[in-house]
Amino acid sequence: MTVQNQTKKVTGTGNGLASAFSFSPMVVNGLDELVVTHVVDATGVETILSRGTGSTNWSMSLTSFPATGSIQYPADLGTGTLLPSGESLVMKRVLTLEQQTDLENQGGYNPETLEQQLDRLVMIDLQQQEIIDRSLTLPVSVSGVSVELPVPVADRIIGWNAAADALTNIAGAGTLADPVPVANGGTGSTAASTARTALGVAIGSDVQAYSAALTAITAPIMARIKAAERLFLNDQGPAMRPMGGRGVGGSGGLIGMQTITATGTYTPTAGTKSVVVWVVGGGGGGAGGNGSTAQGHGGGAAGGTSIKRITSGFAGVTATVGAAGDPGTNAAGSAGGTSSFGSHCSATGGGGGSVGGNSSGSVGGIGASGDLNLKGGGGDAIRAGGANFSSGRGGDSFLGGGGPNRAQNANGSAGSEYGGGGGGSYTATVGGVAKAGVIIVWEYK
Repeated sequence: MTVQNQTKKVTGTGNGLASAFSFSPMVVNGLDELVVTHVVDATGVETILSRGTGSTNWSMSLTSFPATGSIQYPADLGTGTLLPSGESLVMKRVLTLEQQTDLENQGGYNPETLEQQLDRLVMIDLQQQEIIDRSLTLPVSVSGVSVELPVPVADRIIGWNAAADALTNIAGAGTLADPVPVANGGTGSTAASTARTALGVAIGSDVQAYSAALTAITAPIMARIKAAERLFLNDQGPAMRPMGGRGVGGSGGLIGMQTITATGTYTPTAGTKSVVVWVVGGGGGGAGGNGSTAQGHGGGAAGGTSIKRITSGFAGVTATVGAAGDPGTNAAGSAGGTSSFGSHCSATGGGGGSVGGNSSGSVGGIGASGDLNLKGGGGDAIRAGGANFSSGRGGDSFLGGGGPNRAQNANGSAGSEYGGGGGGSYTATVGGVAKAGVIIVWEYK
């Protein structure tokens, strides 16, 4: 016999059907040379099985050696369980490390005896090589380094020393807490709810919990936002971003922006080929009381907004800015004025706040003829007497900024952003001053 095959071990995989597992092409010289290990693949747990009878042992019926062949597992097919999927058997030849051949001086010489011993030594080499193949090794280019393990010490980890030429026990490494604290990159908890609290994202206090009602409220708003995206985005980016990038439809980059706060003629920046205009109507004035009756009064509504992209006929047009509605003095506020950009698009002003007991709120202005026409926020309704009531808040425009409400004897609050409505007064005589409209022109080359 010769040893020409380098196979050191053979793995048989379970499928819930097979009971015979071949160890060919590996050659054994006797039954005691075969070691069979049961492996659960998912956990890596290994158990050395015994040869014999019964439901947990293996058997083999070879009668002559050297030989290849197969084993049967389980040995007793009547009571045992066939090897299932996800489990395997590793069959390995393990020889006793000894040499029992004695060649006497001037004794008989049988070449087969010497060959068998040489075969055995090669098999032992393969057996040892299988162990070496599973050991940790250093790259071939590394030299002058010891991989001898240090004496075991409790609660220490093994690492390289300062010279990186030997392994040593490292003190002070501590232990890994379970759960891992937030400071060490963990969540500080084994439960999702307490982990979110430890990370500062607790639902209900740090972040908003899912609410079907809130989703229903925000759905129309999100639809308007998506409509704006479709109108003013292209593959290079948004047309309305400040400076840089490509313009609407990929026609060119943004080269300027003009904010028009008083009526006049629009003169484009040199090189302007197209514009996107935001036209915002004036805010409505807040209502004022009589100075004696404890009563809240209504806030003025915000002006509407029209947004439009224009590619021609924009130079020299009249840009009309809607005035702010007057605040009421012991009277209702007046409506804001209409803003327009020539005949291209316009936006009406917000309604004035109302005075008296518990009437409806004022109505926001509305955009017209634009690619996107938005309604201004309505002014809050007035609220009748008592310390727990307040005046109406001014409506927010597309840019925000309605005047806040009042809950004591005070004049109404002024609108703070273009087109914002003035807040109503509480008891006091003068309503909140509204904010005039505006026209913003984004210019593209």
